[in-house]
Amino acid sequence: MSMDPILLIGGTGALGRKIAEWLRARHPGVSITIAARDQARARKFANDLGNADATAIDLGRADLGLEGRRVGLVIAAFKDHAHRSFRFAQDRGVPYIALSEAAFEIAPLVAMHAHRPETPLALIGHTHGGLPAMIALALSRRFASVDSIRLGAVFDPDDPLPPGAEQDMARIMKAGPPPLALVDGHWRWLPPEAMQPIRRAGGEDAPAEAAGLTDTLGLWAPTGARSVRLDMGVAPTALGADGKPGHEVMIEIIGRAQDGVITRRWVVTDPDGNAAFGAKGLVLAAERLLGLDGKPAAGAGLYFVEALLDAEWVLAELPKLRLTLAEAA
Repeated sequence: MSMDPILLIGGTGALGRKIAEWLRARHPGVSITIAARDQARARKFANDLGNADATAIDLGRADLGLEGRRVGLVIAAFKDHAHRSFRFAQDRGVPYIALSEAAFEIAPLVAMHAHRPETPLALIGHTHGGLPAMIALALSRRFASVDSIRLGAVFDPDDPLPPGAEQDMARIMKAGPPPLALVDGHWRWLPPEAMQPIRRAGGEDAPAEAAGLTDTLGLWAPTGARSVRLDMGVAPTALGADGKPGHEVMIEIIGRAQDGVITRRWVVTDPDGNAAFGAKGLVLAAERLLGLDGKPAAGAGLYFVEALLDAEWVLAELPKLRLTLAEAA
């Protein structure tokens, strides 16, 4: 399939590189433009990647300094506080993926889209590119009704958040309100005393803090659950690829089935680490927006990942993404 290049802004960062690598692995014929401040590093990465080039961007200009360069999709793997990269996508009429907005930060992008709704906008400020939320949504359909969904991401001390994501979380925790969660049917800003540890697959607890990302909004809307929260903790994990730390996400769902109210728990593991985990989810979103999955490209609209992707299809793709889903005690 021939199409204009994907513009990956922040493409040499830890997350950006993984997005580019997984795009290349799944779609060798898709061209990628790496936009980054360090041009020498960007050019080397583009050459190593193949079917890619590098460019500088100027966020002070409406055209980002790209003039007549053709673009088919914009992925902002950085926090664009002025949202000029989305305005650029709107001006070009191409899809845009935003991945640094917390739940309380999405209003400016929503307002921009409301006034110019013809551009597909994917708000994926979820943890790990929305993959845990998509898996949880698929699993929730095994229940007659859902009361509670909880996601718990466990980061190995030797595989922390990528620098850009860590800066985003620091900004969110410092400048924003307490984490937003759905508690017994009501949206609450969780106080420190509401923190809960993450119960891991082996039964041990990992200290954790709630995170106010958009997973909670995206899972509540389609399931009608009365409680939804996301927690993040730090604890050693099993070694993954090449002896490096792996990554795990716990999913707990309480709901009603034929034999009454039940609690079921699962663990999702990625041997490639947390940055790769997130990149894989964002690549699936890019595929859907562009129609690289064999279906027509997504039309104009404002999307959370839960409305963009088919949850059962995501489950079927897990082996190809080197992800393992297993029930936990």
